[in-house]
Amino acid sequence: MTTIPTTPLPVAMADAGDSTALERLPSELLLGILKNLETARDMSSLACASKELKRRVDSSAAWRDFAQSKFPLLTIPSESVRDWKALARSLTYQSRCWDRRSIRYTGMFGPQQPQTKGLVFQPVVAVDYDIESGREVVVWGAGEDIVARYRKRGATQAQAQQSSADWRQLLGAEHGFRAGVDDVTTMDIVKLPHLKAPAMLAGRDSGDLSLLSLQPDQSFGQLHANLGPQGTTESPKQSTIMSVDVFNDNLVAACTNLGVAIYRLPSDDNTTAIPPIDVYDVLSATTQQAYNAKWMGGDNLLAVALRGTIDPLRYLTVTPTGWTVEAAAKNAQVIEQFDLKQGSILANSLQPVRQFPGMKGPTPLLLSSWKDGTV
Repeated sequence: MTTIPTTPLPVAMADAGDSTALERLPSELLLGILKNLETARDMSSLACASKELKRRVDSSAAWRDFAQSKFPLLTIPSESVRDWKALARSLTYQSRCWDRRSIRYTGMFGPQQPQTKGLVFQPVVAVDYDIESGREVVVWGAGEDIVARYRKRGATQAQAQQSSADWRQLLGAEHGFRAGVDDVTTMDIVKLPHLKAPAMLAGRDSGDLSLLSLQPDQSFGQLHANLGPQGTTESPKQSTIMSVDVFNDNLVAACTNLGVAIYRLPSDDNTTAIPPIDVYDVLSATTQQAYNAKWMGGDNLLAVALRGTIDPLRYLTVTPTGWTVEAAAKNAQVIEQFDLKQGSILANSLQPVRQFPGMKGPTPLLLSSWKDGTV
């Protein structure tokens, strides 16, 4: 006995008469209909109704209007996009991936693990993808060395697999860096208007914070500028760079032994030594140390994770007269309900949350994890 599938056909294929009527519509009306379809799958289903509809749906204008209407918060450079259909597929795929990341989590308390010595390995990786050129850059720290891989991604999966990779390496020993003492601890990629290619910001265990060339040629790793206190030998020395976070390719928040230092990236090639424009000083409180700072979508508000204090999560506001500090408290009902004792925060867990990926502007939401298992 043969089972007849009962899955309904897509609406666009249900009636041949419907496709004939759509074929006769002026381009403006058809584009208006396509723009209001919910998914890229609906677009593809409509294109299967007839050859004429496939020709009109597969036009650049149809997929351009679809991408711009479904992702209005993304800045898409229209003049540089060669294949709007491939771009729409990529954006909808990424949107589905973001949807699948959403979970509802109450709590999970496993058995207590014995304390271990030393720090857990934390990979130091930064990535960048340029939508105009299709170039992908991955750069990471390997001890005192820095390694980068460049690859041009094609519009289709087959083209992406055929693309060749270009590798570059900065050997720390050739620049006076020592293993262990000068290991790379944090990295980020920035795009500055006066540079032809992106640059990398590398922080080291010794306190060195440098802006380096990321150009995939012989200039890879060349120094653009050093970021650090500029003063006498009696001035406090900047040591381990715990984290860096860049806002708008302009302002850098760096967590060091001195506290949270704010730097402004250079706007020309003449600036090679950059002092901090402000520092949130924690030296006066000897038990405190700032381990991570994140910009909350603006140039004046930071979320900071600290250790050695009863208030490990704080919001710092930069004002013309200095810093204002506000401690962020955990939910008292959650602490009481689960009888939570451990109040330390996982410093690397800070993540500002926006309603949509790529959305610009300040956000009031912050995701953080704590050693007692709460999120």
